[in-house]
Amino acid sequence: MANKETAYMSIEELRDKYKVSDAVFEGVKAAKKWKSGRQAEENEFTKAVEDFKTAPIDGRKEEAKG
Repeated sequence: MANKETAYMSIEELRDKYKVSDAVFEGVKAAKKWKSGRQAEENEFTKAVEDFKTAPIDGRKEEAKG
Protein backbone atom coordinates (compact mmCIF):
# COMPACT_ATOMS: atom_id res chain seq x y z
CA MET A 1 0.00 0.00 0.00
CA ALA A 2 1.44 3.40 -0.98
CA ASN A 3 1.92 6.08 1.65
CA LYS A 4 -0.13 9.18 0.97
CA GLU A 5 1.82 12.34 1.70
CA THR A 6 -0.15 14.92 3.61
CA ALA A 7 0.55 18.53 2.74
CA TYR A 8 0.53 20.98 5.61
CA MET A 9 0.49 24.75 5.26
CA SER A 10 0.43 27.52 7.83
CA ILE A 11 -3.06 28.72 8.66
CA GLU A 12 -2.04 32.18 7.47
CA GLU A 13 -1.16 30.78 4.03
CA LEU A 14 -4.48 28.93 3.96
CA ARG A 15 -6.33 32.13 4.98
CA ASP A 16 -4.80 33.92 2.01
CA LYS A 17 -5.39 31.01 -0.38
CA TYR A 18 -9.09 30.76 0.51
CA LYS A 19 -9.56 34.53 0.96
CA VAL A 20 -10.92 34.20 4.50
CA SER A 21 -11.68 37.55 6.12
CA ASP A 22 -9.64 38.62 9.14
CA ALA A 23 -12.73 38.52 11.40
CA VAL A 24 -13.61 34.94 10.41
CA PHE A 25 -9.96 33.87 10.60
CA GLU A 26 -9.56 35.23 14.13
CA GLY A 27 -12.86 33.63 15.15
CA VAL A 28 -11.74 30.25 13.83
CA LYS A 29 -8.42 30.58 15.65
CA ALA A 30 -10.23 31.35 18.91
CA ALA A 31 -12.82 28.60 18.48
CA LYS A 32 -10.20 25.96 17.63
CA LYS A 33 -7.62 27.34 20.12
CA TRP A 34 -5.10 27.64 17.28
CA LYS A 35 -2.05 29.86 17.60
CA SER A 36 -0.48 31.88 14.81
CA GLY A 37 1.83 29.82 12.63
CA ARG A 38 -0.03 26.55 13.18
CA GLN A 39 0.37 24.02 10.38
CA ALA A 40 -2.84 22.42 9.13
CA GLU A 41 -4.13 20.34 6.24
CA GLU A 42 -6.30 22.19 3.74
CA ASN A 43 -9.37 20.06 4.46
CA GLU A 44 -8.96 20.59 8.23
CA PHE A 45 -8.77 24.36 7.71
CA THR A 46 -11.69 24.62 5.30
CA LYS A 47 -13.87 22.46 7.57
CA ALA A 48 -13.01 24.66 10.56
CA VAL A 49 -13.95 27.79 8.59
CA GLU A 50 -17.23 26.27 7.40
CA ASP A 51 -18.10 25.04 10.91
CA PHE A 52 -17.40 28.52 12.30
CA LYS A 53 -19.52 30.24 9.66
CA THR A 54 -22.51 27.96 10.23
CA ALA A 55 -22.34 27.78 14.05
CA PRO A 56 -25.11 29.42 16.09
CA ILE A 57 -24.08 32.91 17.18
CA ASP A 58 -24.75 32.14 20.86
CA GLY A 59 -22.54 29.03 20.86
CA ARG A 60 -25.31 26.45 21.22
CA LYS A 61 -24.51 23.01 19.87
CA GLU A 62 -28.01 22.36 18.54
CA GLU A 63 -30.86 24.45 17.22
CA ALA A 64 -33.42 25.77 19.72
CA LYS A 65 -36.86 24.20 19.53
CA GLY A 66 -40.08 25.81 20.47
